[in-house]
Amino acid sequence: MRLSKFSLDAALQEKSTRNIRQRLKDLPNMSYHLEAILGEVGIKDVRALRILGAKMCWLRLRQQNSLVTEKILFMLEGAILGIHEAALPVARRQELAEWADSLTPKQEFPAELE
Repeated sequence: MRLSKFSLDAALQEKSTRNIRQRLKDLPNMSYHLEAILGEVGIKDVRALRILGAKMCWLRLRQQNSLVTEKILFMLEGAILGIHEAALPVARRQELAEWADSLTPKQEFPAELE
């Protein structure tokens, strides 16, 4: 009976520990600064980051600051997957880069100046 009580108490303790909100900066690729700027655009916890996804989070950051680079997009994707951004599969990096490039207007110059 005592062992059962101990097991139940340990299980309840573990459950309550799991429910403690994990900070963004605790994820791979995330720094205090990135956590702070994500907070400025309404992404305040890991749950929000995962629900919105790397692309939407990056878009929010990009709206705030047009100098946000693709590297940040890779960092967000890596954080969601729990891996370093350099470990992202090449195909996924390329897909994300092409998506980001498609959002950036290209400047076209005339073939000849008259």
